[in-house]
Formats: sequence, structure tokens, C-alpha cells
Amino acid sequence: MKIINNTIKRALFSSPWRYSYIVIVLSFYLLDYYTNEIYVIGFKVFDYNPTIAIPFVTFTILNGLLVGLTLNLAAMRFRELHSFSQMGAGTATSILGTMGALLAGACPGCIAGLLPVALGLFGATSFTLAQLPFYGVEILVASFLLLLFGAYTLSRPMTCKI
Repeated sequence: MKIINNTIKRALFSSPWRYSYIVIVLSFYLLDYYTNEIYVIGFKVFDYNPTIAIPFVTFTILNGLLVGLTLNLAAMRFRELHSFSQMGAGTATSILGTMGALLAGACPGCIAGLLPVALGLFGATSFTLAQLPFYGVEILVASFLLLLFGAYTLSRPMTCKI
């Protein structure tokens, strides 16, 4: 556990990785802002039921922070291995978590965002996040859990201690 904490601290606070973390997090928020048209809904998300709005905003912020952490950890792992083929399951779950965070980061009541566009490619033209039981918060929670698992697996040591 101490090794995992040291790896995460190095990914967040050491000299070259600190700046890439900030750039990745800000880039994720900007991408989320423009692709999911958050500039249209702005603070109207708080007009929804607080049991939906507060988790929506909380998990959107947490997912952005975890995207920066997992991408930093993946870059650190790639730097150690010099190969994508040996990086393991942590990278795949980080990518899935990042995509889930981007897909569900839209206004639950309208058709804006990446998820309706992605489903529209397959013929589901009238889908919105409002049709889901928790207005898309369940996708944000699932992506949060995937990003946590990805950060955990990427921060584990690569050597066996037998």
C-alpha cells in the first residue's frame, strides 16, 4: 500500500508529472465543456432535483481529477516499459473510464452531449440521459469506479515480491 501511495504522490507532485497533470485535467474539462455543451446549460443543472444535481457535479469534477491521475500513471508506466503491449488492464480500464466520463457529462434533460450522438450512430435517435433512472449519474459513477480501478492497477509495482 505504501508503494501505491508513493507512486500516486510521484504522479501528482513530482516535477515533470505535476505540470502534465494540470494540463490533462484542464484539457479534460475543456473537452467536456465543449463536447457536452455545458456552456449552454451552465448553472441550470442546479434546477434539477438536488439528489441528481449534486452527484452529477461531484462526479464530473472527481472524474476529471482521476482522468489526469490515470493518464499520468499510464505515461509513467509506458516510460518504464517502453511498450504498450505490456501495460496491462489498468490502461484499458482508464480508457473506458475516461470515455464514460465524457459520454455522461451532458445535460440530462436535453439531447446535447456525446452519448446521444454516439447512440445516434446506431439508430437510437431519440435517446437522452433523462431516460436513464438517475439521469446519467449512474454512468458517471461507473466511470469513476473504472478510473479508480485503473489508478490502482497502474500504481501497483510491476515486480513480483515472491
